[in-house]
Amino acid sequence: MPEIIDFHTHPFLYSQDNICRYKDHCAMSAGTILSDLRAAGIGTFCGSVIRQREDVALAEGVRPEDLSWWDVVHACNREMLALGEVLGPAYLPGMMVHPDFVRESLAEMEALHAQGVRLVGELTPYFHGWEDYACPGFSKILDAAQDLGMIVSLHSMGEDAMDAMADAHPGCTIVFAHPGDGEPVRRHMARLSKSRNFHLDLSGTGLFRYGVLRALIDQVGVERILFGTDYPVCNPYMYVGGVAADPRLTPAEREAVFSGNARRLFAQAGLAV
Repeated sequence: MPEIIDFHTHPFLYSQDNICRYKDHCAMSAGTILSDLRAAGIGTFCGSVIRQREDVALAEGVRPEDLSWWDVVHACNREMLALGEVLGPAYLPGMMVHPDFVRESLAEMEALHAQGVRLVGELTPYFHGWEDYACPGFSKILDAAQDLGMIVSLHSMGEDAMDAMADAHPGCTIVFAHPGDGEPVRRHMARLSKSRNFHLDLSGTGLFRYGVLRALIDQVGVERILFGTDYPVCNPYMYVGGVAADPRLTPAEREAVFSGNARRLFAQAGLAV
């Protein structure tokens, strides 16, 4: 089995921040994340912490309405840093930002970049009160990410907004998550044709249809595809098997998807993996 870097996970320190839908049946904890992923063959994993407003409020002993969305995003980033201490070098942290709080987001990006963080996201706007990737605030955040050489990972949503964002930021390294099926896949392929800096990760619906991985490689090139699972939402064994056992892939393509492409992106961002 080749080395596997999972570009898309959402680890958690506290049980209430575990977004697995069936966590009561999985015996998960922060202490089992490493063993869980390694059992699936995954040695290194990336991603953001998702904390919901109600859970942050409960942990801090305040009412949800007393918290701004920046309070919630900042709480995600605090837990992300704490997880780095627990999980060690196997975890490559991804930070959260918010376009309604540009000044705070840019300051946090600079501070965390100085601490070695090179990944923004996966961003999940629907958890944090925003939805438009083409808004002016997010455009400023993408400009800063490009200047810092950071990678931006985005939950795919709003096809027209993603097109407008891509047109405005061809120099930013962007990874779109969850390629989808049918028309969304075609839109992603067209989007990736606009810049060599745009990529897809296979998490969520990325391996949902038989043959979609071969189609993506044939249309946009194997170097644009990153392995991802969306653990703990999705079963990592299924995603590893979907790449490892696909007879349509060459050994070189399999290695590129599993780890080579992610390793190259992080090297470009100044991080040795």
